[in-house]
Amino acid sequence: MISGENTPTLFPCLRARMGDWWYYITTMTFGQVDSWILRVHEIHERRELKTWIQRDLRPERLERIADYLISQKQHFFNSIVVGIYGGEPDWYPITIGKNPTMPSLQLEDRAKHTFGFLCLSGSEEIFAVDGQHRVAGIKKAISNRSSLIKDQQCVIFVAHRRTEKGRTRTRRLFSTLNKYAKPVSPGELVALSEDDTFAIVTRK
Repeated sequence: MISGENTPTLFPCLRARMGDWWYYITTMTFGQVDSWILRVHEIHERRELKTWIQRDLRPERLERIADYLISQKQHFFNSIVVGIYGGEPDWYPITIGKNPTMPSLQLEDRAKHTFGFLCLSGSEEIFAVDGQHRVAGIKKAISNRSSLIKDQQCVIFVAHRRTEKGRTRTRRLFSTLNKYAKPVSPGELVALSEDDTFAIVTRK
């Protein structure tokens, strides 16, 4: 299933640019993550995607993520980056006028064109460029605890094109995100963890 039976949906978001990438920052409920962000085998180009854009899912890792969401009330994730292609997503900017209560406040041009709505038609195919284990963990967690379905996850959309040039861009993005992501060291975990009993005892 893709995006809730082809129902157009508006996502409030920010639009920004870095390098030659335009991207959209929004939030999705865990339920929307489950229905909109597809697994590799659900995507039309699944064979290519499996070989050039996504890591193999490690069952033990997604189990840990699901258990964390279910057992830790103070759970929190950083943003998931997703590629979007197909369908006809539209950007509807919100015009910001002068604030009558703060007439001296002057907005930068950048701020005037940052806020808006991203409309997805429901026929798009969306896949995780960075965060596929978190997506799988969310899917598993809400299947075991439905009360999590309304939790909200920050999601960053980037455009993907079904051309060789487009695939090259997405491969480079995937490589960059994973190349510069540095895992927390064991020492940092001992210094920061509030859930690991051994870490707490070691600090004391």
